[in-house]
Amino acid sequence: MTSREIQIARCSIRTPAACNRRPVLAPPEAFSDEAATEEVRRRFHKTHDPNRLGPDSLAVTLRLGRSCAGWAEKPTSREFYDAVRAAVPDDRQRALLRTWIQEATAEDIMFAWAEGAYTVRQLARGLHASGNADSLNCIDLNGLAAGSAWPSEPAATA
Repeated sequence: MTSREIQIARCSIRTPAACNRRPVLAPPEAFSDEAATEEVRRRFHKTHDPNRLGPDSLAVTLRLGRSCAGWAEKPTSREFYDAVRAAVPDDRQRALLRTWIQEATAEDIMFAWAEGAYTVRQLARGLHASGNADSLNCIDLNGLAAGSAWPSEPAATA
C-alpha cells in the first residue's frame, strides 16, 4: 500500500477537504510535557526494562535497529534522545527523526514515551525543528494533543 493509499484510507472518515492537504503536526505547545511515571509504565508497558530508560530506551533501540538496518553507521537510542532535544538538528538528527515519525508504530511511540525517551511535547518540538512535521503519522500523533485521554489517563476499558 502506498502512502497516498494510506492517506485515502484514513480520509474515509474525514472530510474530503482534509484529505487533499498534507498532514501537519500540531504545535509543540498543544502536547503534554508530562513524563511517564513508574505507575504509567506498569499500566502501559508491563514488559519494560527498568535499566533501559531515558537515553537508553529499549523501544527506541529496537525501532532504530529495524528501520536503520542499512545505515553505514547504526544510530543509537542516545543519539535519538539528543536528536529529539536538538534546537537546530544536524542532517543525521533530521534523518533520525524523519525515520522515527515515518516508521514508528503507535506502540513504539507510546513505549518510547513510557521509557522516558521524550515527552510528547519534546517529540513534537524535535519534529518541527527538524522539518519532519508533515508525515502521515502526524495525524495519529495529533490525537495526543491536549485534551486527549492519552498519555496520562488511558481510556476506560469494558
